[in-house]
Parts: sequence; structure tokens; C-alpha cells
Amino acid sequence: MFNIAIFGRPNVGKSTLFNALVGKKKAIVSNISGVTVDRNYEIVKLYDINFNLIDTAGILDETKNRDDFTIQTLKAVEDADLVFFVTDYSSGILPYDFELSSILRKTKKKMLSI
Repeated sequence: MFNIAIFGRPNVGKSTLFNALVGKKKAIVSNISGVTVDRNYEIVKLYDINFNLIDTAGILDETKNRDDFTIQTLKAVEDADLVFFVTDYSSGILPYDFELSSILRKTKKKMLSI
């Protein structure tokens, strides 16, 4: 099955997007950073297309912090056929978003910025 991973820094709306695409409140959504701590999977059907959607924890600093959250998120990206790179419009594109996009480009995965 086609896998789509949702990727980005903490609190940019990854779990909100996951819930919207899934059509139910499966992922916890909070203003507190770090609520999503593991990968969350759900099979999604949009029109006649089925795919596996993966919600991930936000990456704080991949180069310095190799905690379990980061490892789990990078594993989801590795397993994905497509990555939704989520940024927060209200805060704008931050320098760290550019670092994360660089990490994604190195994976050579197909990416859609949201």
C-alpha cells in the first residue's frame, strides 16, 4: 500500500492534518509541544484512492538530538513513498524549516510542502 508520512517541526499542525485526512480524531492535538511521541498509522480512503497515512512526532534538532522521537520520525520517512512537509503559516517559514527540508531532500523522497 502507498505510504504517506507527515513531517515537520513540533506544533505545526501535523496531527491536525492527520485527523482531517482520517476523518476522525485519532491523533491527540494540543498547543503543548511534544504530545505526539510515536508514529500513528491509519488507512485513509479519499475518493477511490487508499493509502496508509503516518503521523509523526516533530523533530526539534535532528543533527544534535537522536532521541527516540527523531528516530521514529525518520523511520516513518524512510518507509514513506511520499512525505507531506508541514510548516506553520502563522509563524512563517523559520530557519529550522529550511534545515528540515534539507534533511528531506537528502532522502530523495517525493515531497509535498503544505
